Amino acid sequence: MENKTGKYFKYAIGEIVLVVIGILIALSINNWNTNRLEKKEVANFLEQIEAELESDIIHFNENISNIKKYTDYLYKVTERKYDEIDLSQLPNSLAMNSSSKNFGLSYTKMLESGIIKHIENSQISKSLQTYYLVNCVKYNSNIEFHANFVSDHIEGPLLLMLNHKKDFLVDPKEVIEELENGKLMSLVNWQISTFENQILIIEENAIKAKELISLISKK
Repeated sequence: MENKTGKYFKYAIGEIVLVVIGILIALSINNWNTNRLEKKEVANFLEQIEAELESDIIHFNENISNIKKYTDYLYKVTERKYDEIDLSQLPNSLAMNSSSKNFGLSYTKMLESGIIKHIENSQISKSLQTYYLVNCVKYNSNIEFHANFVSDHIEGPLLLMLNHKKDFLVDPKEVIEELENGKLMSLVNWQISTFENQILIIEENAIKAKELISLISKK
């Protein structure tokens, strides 16, 4: 009886050990599969972010090109090169606004899903945070401030200062008279300074976007 009890006891222990080993193996496989899926999901998100960054760069470059075109025009106004430009277009140049952008759709989804904590490269994680929560926020805030300022302090005075025709066009002779009076030239100089500041902000964002793409592609 003692021998049988000992055998049963050993058998039971063996069964328990096998069950525990089986559970550990199952947990290990499950963890491995979970990690594999998480890495795959992170990779998919980063791929989407990379495509969005490429789109951001195109947006930035288009804005820079557009702003430089208007800045060149306004510089010719300050240099009184009136014969080289169409002064009837001055109100349009002074009232020009850059376009804002809805940045970081995929990054927001990563934050909401919690998958962002599974990015293994801490440099990528920090750079994403800086780009979307600092640089892009600064960009849109600057665009919004400029749009509000133009609406409140430029478009109104221009309507009172100049007689407008269709498509917001004005008489070049009236423009020259108002420029010589000084107030209109002050608005031109302010807009030039604002445009040049915007270019610096946009160029910084474009550089950050390119650096992020480089980081993601090397992961």
